[in-house]
Amino acid sequence: MTYWMQTFTGRKIDLLAPKPEDVDIEDIAHALSMICRFNGHCRDFYSVAEHSMLVEMLSGADFGNLPRSLEGPSRYDGTEVRLCGLLHDAAEAYVGDLCTPVKRSLVHLEGLPAVPSLSRGTPFDDLEDRWLRAIGQRFDLGSSLASTNEIVKESDDKALAIEVVALFSPVLMDWWTSRERPCPGDATIQCWPPAEARRRFVHRFRQLTMARGEKAPWHEIGGPP
Repeated sequence: MTYWMQTFTGRKIDLLAPKPEDVDIEDIAHALSMICRFNGHCRDFYSVAEHSMLVEMLSGADFGNLPRSLEGPSRYDGTEVRLCGLLHDAAEAYVGDLCTPVKRSLVHLEGLPAVPSLSRGTPFDDLEDRWLRAIGQRFDLGSSLASTNEIVKESDDKALAIEVVALFSPVLMDWWTSRERPCPGDATIQCWPPAEARRRFVHRFRQLTMARGEKAPWHEIGGPP
């Protein structure tokens, strides 16, 4: 049985067997701009697309602060780290967004041992990883997305702290048991409407792609992949 869905650009894709040619940056940008973070429980609509751009910005800053000896292989440069930051949640464009508490609860529901961080090992995790691998292949990132590096993980957690302060009132103390409070001025949350978040996401993707000196892996809506 094929579990298919239609994307924003009109593609018919098999959710369980993603292929690189199924992936389109317009589909990703549109879907992420329409998905609200925190299961919609934040003060204003705040899209996964805007969150992704915040993580990308923080990833670039964190990479720039690394000693040169810790930056890894020469190909894994700052631009690639930024692109991984921008696309770290791109699989959610196809499988949807499950917030962290829901992901953790799936481990308990399936009778598996709990883990303190994001659970890896549920069917949902497997599906998400399949899409991250396909997206990574599509945009010449190899396995970088499916095995997100520590810079992006740290930037994702920093982004969460910034978002919590900006988007919740009151802010529960439980948020600070495993992360640092953000410093004033770390970043500004704009809460862009979907159309603006989508436009900015695609624009930033194109900038990063061109900075890598590659042929742009996107096309206009309705054009060939």
